[in-house]
Amino acid sequence: MLNDNQATYSRSENSTYQHFYEAIDISVKTSGFYIFISESNMDTSGALYNGYFYLTYPLFNLFQENDDGAGNEQFYIKAYLDSNVKYILVATTFGELVTVQFTIIATSPDNVKFLPNQYANKLKTHPQYLKDQV
Repeated sequence: MLNDNQATYSRSENSTYQHFYEAIDISVKTSGFYIFISESNMDTSGALYNGYFYLTYPLFNLFQENDDGAGNEQFYIKAYLDSNVKYILVATTFGELVTVQFTIIATSPDNVKFLPNQYANKLKTHPQYLKDQV
């Protein structure tokens, strides 16, 4: 769920538009093609990162992104994921500062483990955390 208690970021380094986001760690045991689709009543956008997600550099480590690929203003990301590699899925809305409930649906050759990314999701209350980790 994206709400106004969460941190915001700009999807592009040169943009002033801010978006609430949820960063989700993805862990897979089996290498293969994985599909991630959002399900929400609002226009969603998704970005998949290989390694770390840097709030102030949203293009760094960006693996794939999508806005409306699943139709009905929902994102669709299909990617070949390697086992034992860290991935982060960042879910947000297309509109600026919109709050929304959403679900991520995964289609995959094996189970997908979703966990909140503690690093990125702490940034609203602990802005120094970014400086400490970079």
